[in-house]
Amino acid sequence: MSLSSLLRIPQTQIECRLDALHSVLSVPSNSDMPVRLLHLSFREFLVDPKQQGKSPFWVDERSVHKKLASRCLEFMSSPNGLRRDVCGFSKPGLLKEEMDDAVIAGSLPPELQYACRYWVHYLRRS
Repeated sequence: MSLSSLLRIPQTQIECRLDALHSVLSVPSNSDMPVRLLHLSFREFLVDPKQQGKSPFWVDERSVHKKLASRCLEFMSSPNGLRRDVCGFSKPGLLKEEMDDAVIAGSLPPELQYACRYWVHYLRRS
């Protein structure tokens, strides 16, 4: 669900594509958990510049990072994204240790948490 929201791709299409990649990806049954590589060599294969134009699986890493950074920023700026006092604490300057994790999890959907955490990572790599 989170990947679908962030990438604006139907969940069924993502599931269909991931089904064929279980030998190289760890695809959790919970759709809000991240998909992970099982083998680092698969990542190296996908982004290998020598594969450009030769492999239908080749990924332009910088371009994808740029797109993901943009999608994260768009998502955070959307009506369903960040806003003032999104968790309803009504106390500016509250320390993380003083916040209830359950309230945060209930106020920030997984895709928004992901976007907030990783947009800088993608921007740097773009």
